[in-house]
Amino acid sequence: MAYQGDFDGWEDLDTIIARIEERSNSEANETTGMPPCALFMDEKDALLPIGNPRVLEEAMGDVVRVAKVPATMLVSARGEKMSVPRRCIGRPARVVVMLGGAMDCYVGGELVATHQAGGPAYDPAHYAEAMDGKRWFGDAAGDIEAAAAANLGLLDSVGGSL
Repeated sequence: MAYQGDFDGWEDLDTIIARIEERSNSEANETTGMPPCALFMDEKDALLPIGNPRVLEEAMGDVVRVAKVPATMLVSARGEKMSVPRRCIGRPARVVVMLGGAMDCYVGGELVATHQAGGPAYDPAHYAEAMDGKRWFGDAAGDIEAAAAANLGLLDSVGGSL
């Protein structure tokens, strides 16, 4: 009703949008004096595909391949460790170490953890997840969160942050 019967259904709407796009791409631009479609034809050869994502990652920083995430849920790269979610245990991982020391961990092509340089290499949520289901903590999520925070505090005071 808002369009007063200009179109009827999705097919008509698609047709109208295609007509608007065609008109917009063929009208001359005020700045260049040329239609966008003509400029695109001149520049499309310069728009190469992005290339291999792994090569791009390696250009950004060092890539360390971890054969299997250990049961500790800590992966190592360049002498640094970082935590990953429990679901990653036993799976291969790829850690990208940036020039500034930040690290990203990928498992199955998905970014699963990020570590900022100079910050703790563990995520308290990963630690709490690891403690979840341990029989000595019971089933209460509050108990697990409190125990995880207490244990991480002890670790920080003993040897500095992980």
